[in-house]
Amino acid sequence: MKYRKLASGFVAAAMAVGVFATPFGEVLPVIRESVAVNAGAEVYGDFEYSVSGDTAEITKYKGSASTLVIPSEIDGKKVTGIGRMAFASCTTLTDVTIPDSVTSIGDWAFSDCDTIVSVKIPDTVTYLGEYAFRSCSSLKSVHIPKGIKTIEMRAFLSCSSLESLTIPENITSIGLGAFSLCKKLTDVTIPGNVKTVGEGAFSNCTELLNVTISDGVTSIGKSAFASCYLLKSITIADSVTSIGDDAFYWCSNLTSVKLPKNLGKINSYTFRFCKGLTDISIPDSVTSIDRCAFMGCEALTKVIIPKSVTVIDESAFYGCKTLTDVTIPEGVTTIGEDAFCGCTALFSVKIPKSVTAIGSHAFGYNESYTKIAGFKVYCYKNSTGEKYANDNGFICETVAVTTVDAVTGFDADKVTSGSATLKWDKVSDADGYAVELYTGGKWNEVFRTSDSSVTSCTVGSLKSNSTYSLRIRAFAGTAYSDYTRLAVKTKLANVAGLKAQGVTATAVKLDWARNAGATGYIIEQYKGGKWTQ
Repeated sequence: MKYRKLASGFVAAAMAVGVFATPFGEVLPVIRESVAVNAGAEVYGDFEYSVSGDTAEITKYKGSASTLVIPSEIDGKKVTGIGRMAFASCTTLTDVTIPDSVTSIGDWAFSDCDTIVSVKIPDTVTYLGEYAFRSCSSLKSVHIPKGIKTIEMRAFLSCSSLESLTIPENITSIGLGAFSLCKKLTDVTIPGNVKTVGEGAFSNCTELLNVTISDGVTSIGKSAFASCYLLKSITIADSVTSIGDDAFYWCSNLTSVKLPKNLGKINSYTFRFCKGLTDISIPDSVTSIDRCAFMGCEALTKVIIPKSVTVIDESAFYGCKTLTDVTIPEGVTTIGEDAFCGCTALFSVKIPKSVTAIGSHAFGYNESYTKIAGFKVYCYKNSTGEKYANDNGFICETVAVTTVDAVTGFDADKVTSGSATLKWDKVSDADGYAVELYTGGKWNEVFRTSDSSVTSCTVGSLKSNSTYSLRIRAFAGTAYSDYTRLAVKTKLANVAGLKAQGVTATAVKLDWARNAGATGYIIEQYKGGKWTQ
C-alpha cells in the first residue's frame, strides 16, 4: 500500500480561535441608563447596543450574571437582534432567555460560553448565525427555532454536552460542521424537508448510536458522519442520490448499511475503516465504486456487486481481511490498482469477459505485496483476466461460457421492396450473433458472425409487400442466448416499364408493367412547379 493512499480523506472541521474576550466583575444590577460610547454605541446597564430606527441590536454584554433575561426593549427601542460576538466568551452565564422580540442571532453570538447549560431561543428567530453557539461545552439541549430554514455553518460546533436534538420540519439544510464534536448526542433524526446534510455536519459525534435520514433528503455531504465511532445503525431513505466522500469514515461499530436505490455511485473513502461492517447491499443504480470506498472494512465477508457497476476503483476493498467471496458481474470494465489487495481470506476470483483493464496488485496480494499462496483466477480464454493471472503467476482456470444475455435493440434500420437491414445492441459477453429467417415453413440461418462488435446485417432476396419473421440470438462458445424476434414488412416494388405510347399534341398514353402486389396506381404530372395527381 503506497503511503499516499494512507492519507486520510477526512479533514477535521477547523476550530476557530482567538474569540472576543472580556474581563468580568461582580454581578451588577441592571441600571436603566443610556450614554454614548465608542463609535456611536449606546449603553444600557451591562449591555452595549446600536439603534436602527425604532429597533435595537445588542452588540456586547459586559456583565457577569449567571442567569440572564435579555430585555425585549431598551429605551423604547424594540430589541430585534443579538449582534456578532455579543456574548462571546461570557464564562459566567448558565441560563439565558432570549425574548420573542428577537429575530436575528448573529455569527459567534454566544461562542465559547462554556458554562451555559440552557438557552431559550424563541420561534421568532429567523436567522441563527455561523458559530452562534460554538464551544458552549455545557449546553445540554437546544430548541431550534421554527422560523429558520438553515442551520448555519458550525452553529453548534463542539457543544460537547448536547444530549438531545430535535430538528424541526422547517429546516431545509444543515450546514458544514453544524453539530460536529457534539460528543454526547446519541440519536439523530433528519426530517424529510432537509434536502442537504452538509459537510462534516455530525462528524466526531463519538457517542452517536442511531441515525435516521428521512424520505426527502437528497444529499449527504462529505464527512457528514465521519468518526462517529459508536454509530451502530443508520437508515437512509431512497430519496438520497448522493453520499459524499468520507461520509461514514471510521464509523467502526457500524455493522450493516442498506444503501438507497437511487444512489449513483459510492464515493471515495465513504466507508473506509468501518471495521465492524459485515454486510453491505449495493443497489443496481450504482455505476462506480470509487477509490478506498470500503478500505479497511475488516469484518466484511461477502460483496455482491450489481451489473450496473462498470468501475471498481483503486483500493476500493483494500485490507478487507475477512472477505471470502466477491461477485464481479459482466459489465465491469475496469478494476483499479490494489482494488482487492490485502484481502487475505480471498483465495479465488472470477473475472468476467467485460473487464478490459486490471491494475497492479488488484487481486491475490497481501498488504506487503506478497502473493497469497494458492490464489486462483477463474477467467475466460484470451481475456484480460487470463492475462492478469499469467502476468502475476497465479493459477489460471479458464471457464466455459454457460449463459449469454439475450440480444436487445433488435430492429429494422432500413427496409426496401427486396431487403431489410437489421441492427441490434452489442452483448458484452457474446462471441457473435446468428440471424434466422422463417421461410418455406422453417427457420433458416441467413447471417452469422463471430465478431461481437458487428451489430448489423442485411437480409436480401425478399419478396415485395410481404411480412417476414426474423430472430436473433447471441452465442459464446457453445452457449446460446434466448431468441429475440422481429417482424418486418417489405415495401411495394417500384412500378416497372413505365413508357409513353401514342403521344399527341394534347394527350399522352402511358403503359407500365403490372405490379402483382398493387391494388391500384396513382399518376402525377409535374406542372406549374409542383406535382399534381
